[in-house]
Amino acid sequence: MSAALQQGDRRLIAVVDNLTSEAAAAAGRHLTCRSGCTPCCFGPFAITPLDAWRLRQGLDALGATDPARVAAIRQRACAAAVEQAGAFSSDRVGTFADEAEEERFYTAFAAAPCPALDPNSGACSVYAWRPVVCRTHGPPLRERDGDVAHCPLCFTDATSAEVDAARTTLDVADMEAPLADQVAHETGRRGMTTVTFAIADPSTVRRAGAQQTA
Repeated sequence: MSAALQQGDRRLIAVVDNLTSEAAAAAGRHLTCRSGCTPCCFGPFAITPLDAWRLRQGLDALGATDPARVAAIRQRACAAAVEQAGAFSSDRVGTFADEAEEERFYTAFAAAPCPALDPNSGACSVYAWRPVVCRTHGPPLRERDGDVAHCPLCFTDATSAEVDAARTTLDVADMEAPLADQVAHETGRRGMTTVTFAIADPSTVRRAGAQQTA
């Protein structure tokens, strides 16, 4: 993978983390997110090719120091991929065709835990490499396409005025899109996917897809 991509992604994550830190400060006591609070880690969600690439980079890095943890993550991801593969067409397992397919998938597997969630500690095993959507979940944000709702466990006693006052603008689309395109060009992986299919062993995903047509 090119050094330019790695540098670009580091810059993107720095911007995202700085802005979400500002959002957390603006939220104050209303932001209750903490390690071990895991409702947002259940149920699949879409991530970009760039997020998927970053997760795989993170697993490779983590494998150098904690191979047992990585093996457990991959095992959970592969088991989930086998279970969930039938929700996709066999020629594009793990990649959504449209928003309608996404919504059906989310509903069907709403109780599924993220494979990166440590079942013992309740912490994210790949926290340093987590997707942008995970980094920004919690406080009320404003993105280019409109306002993003805060976590339902936060701001429970806040007025709408307090929510609006804490809303922070996060607009990184112009940074993120070309990096995602670069990942797609260099890896051949295109379209939105999930954490499970980003990190599951590709051969397992292929076999799961083949079983649909067998």
